[in-house]
Amino acid sequence: MLTLASPVLLARMLWALLLLDASFSAQKGSWDNPTCTQGVVSVPRGARAMMACNISNPFSNITICLSVAARTDCQYIFRNAPQGNTSQDGWHLRVQGGMAQLVIEDAWDNQSGQYKWRLQGGQINVGITTLNVSEPQDPLFTPYPEVQQSPPYIIAPEESSINITCCTSGTLLGLHLKQSWPKPSNVIYYEGERKTTVDERFSDRVTFSGPRDNLTITVHHLQLADTGIYTCQAIMENIREIQGPGTSVVVTGRERATPGPFHLHAGQAGLCLPLSGDLPSILA
Repeated sequence: MLTLASPVLLARMLWALLLLDASFSAQKGSWDNPTCTQGVVSVPRGARAMMACNISNPFSNITICLSVAARTDCQYIFRNAPQGNTSQDGWHLRVQGGMAQLVIEDAWDNQSGQYKWRLQGGQINVGITTLNVSEPQDPLFTPYPEVQQSPPYIIAPEESSINITCCTSGTLLGLHLKQSWPKPSNVIYYEGERKTTVDERFSDRVTFSGPRDNLTITVHHLQLADTGIYTCQAIMENIREIQGPGTSVVVTGRERATPGPFHLHAGQAGLCLPLSGDLPSILA
């Protein structure tokens, strides 16, 4: 038997169902899974410093502040920075999809400290990276790193090609190129033209040039799914794995990529400093 209370009860039931549906919809979203540069980034004064935070979903905005030991507050560098390029007093922030890179072209002492990132994508997360700026050493006595990698950042449209160069010193047994983000995966393994392994995702899309210790890897016919961070990993004779600093690759739509402060043309081969032998002429 219907009563006057029935419409009220029906309205309450419909409202409860709407809330339940909204709750289920909210649960369908994917997690951001944030990852940021690990450990301490150490550079000599006046050198280029780079830190990054990435998430699985696109960023809506990013806030970064710098905390130093002598101060209790956190100095805001960027507040609610959107997608694209933003610069402020020597700091350059590039946000592309779920990748964010903070670059300082000429690092100085007052830029040392702990960088706190508020990462807003599907959720809000906090990431922390640390920069140490030290007194530069005499270049004549500065040892070259065992693995160098270039370029640090590439933006390229679909179907184009990119070059990543891995330079190594010491006795090299083999060289991996791995994709460390958005999820760890193999790209290639190289010992020489007669002994290479290429992951099926990159089958018929990879070519090599140069000697093994200064190897340029070219990836052709780029796909949007190729966006990620690529790292050179050298297998040395003394049973050590040495990693390069990484190359961040952003693949855009077929339209021409928009140049930014860290833009490199996709077709350019990377350059590495000599790892052994004569010093560069600028130091001679």
